[in-house]
Amino acid sequence: MKFNKNKILFVVCGVMLFFAGGIISLILFHSVESINTTRYDKKDTDSVIIEHVRVKKVSRQTIYRTLSVPGTVLPYQQAKLYGMVAGYLDEIRYDIGDFVKKGDLIAKIAVPELETELKRYAAELKRCKAALKRDQANHNLMNIIYNRLANIQGNNPDMVSVEQVDEARGKYEVAQAEVELAKAMIGVANSNYQRIKVLLSYSEIRAPYDCIITDRFVDPGALIQTATSSQKDASPIVHIMDIDTVRIQFYVPETDVPFIKIGNTMRLDLKKLTGKVFEGRITRFARALKEETRSMLAEVEIPNKEHHLKAGMYTIVTVVLEEHPDAITVPAEVVLTEQDKAHVYTVENGIVKKLPVQMGIDDGVQIEILDGLTGEEMLIVKGRNLVSEGDIVKSSM
Repeated sequence: MKFNKNKILFVVCGVMLFFAGGIISLILFHSVESINTTRYDKKDTDSVIIEHVRVKKVSRQTIYRTLSVPGTVLPYQQAKLYGMVAGYLDEIRYDIGDFVKKGDLIAKIAVPELETELKRYAAELKRCKAALKRDQANHNLMNIIYNRLANIQGNNPDMVSVEQVDEARGKYEVAQAEVELAKAMIGVANSNYQRIKVLLSYSEIRAPYDCIITDRFVDPGALIQTATSSQKDASPIVHIMDIDTVRIQFYVPETDVPFIKIGNTMRLDLKKLTGKVFEGRITRFARALKEETRSMLAEVEIPNKEHHLKAGMYTIVTVVLEEHPDAITVPAEVVLTEQDKAHVYTVENGIVKKLPVQMGIDDGVQIEILDGLTGEEMLIVKGRNLVSEGDIVKSSM
């Protein structure tokens, strides 16, 4: 009885294995058939339909090639003001950060010796002028006497001798010489007076132009040395800058130098520092490259009446090197390259076309197309990596 139970169990297991094998064979058969059918469909169909391909029409716009380099903000003009005469600093009226108008007195040096000398020469000049008046009066008198005696001698020779006339003429000529000498003495005295007056004016340090005080080097009471080429220890009094207009200096790499021209537009990005973007045009450039860096200095002047720009600021200067209006442009991401050759995918009547193109300016967002497109094509902007030339697609904007 026990043997029969084992036999029945063996038969049941065999039947189950038979049916399992049949099911597996059927599944494999359908899988192979499906694969063959797929291969057959692909072989007999020239294109694959891809859904949800987005397209965009080629655009025409002005495109720019720009150069972005570091730049430095500099004052339009600046100077360190020195004393031209030796003395003690009597007063200084402005300090760091103060605005000064042209001609305003910034500092004054005490030079009592020059003041005394000026008074002396003023008195000397006054004395010489008085002497001139005296000599002119004597000259006029001698002239009258000489003319009178000469007339009398001519009309009545017996009344006035020739010797008297000659004597009168001699006195007249002496008086005339004294007048000329007095005039010369006035010239000398006036020259000395003016010289001391000029030296004394050097004791007043005045602003040569509208400016701001950016540094101060001495305090009242300090000994100021005469600033000459032989006096190297002379200390400046103040440092001034004119920032109503500023200069932006930057260096242009050698490869971009041919595109730099007077009047090139530029943009100065100082949003982080001032919240503003400034625009200007190239004012001048060096027309020569520095051998150390192979770069050329260029400069832009920008009005700065509100003084948003400060001397010494670091900035990024963006210069427009080339401008191409009405250029055929495409988004940078739609241009693909194979073996250093660029192409784009377009859709025409639902069929993908691969068009070789020649690129121009690339600003990182848009690329100029010089050749290969007419401007009427529909570019594939999404799904371009999933298509090949000749594929049938459904497109939407």
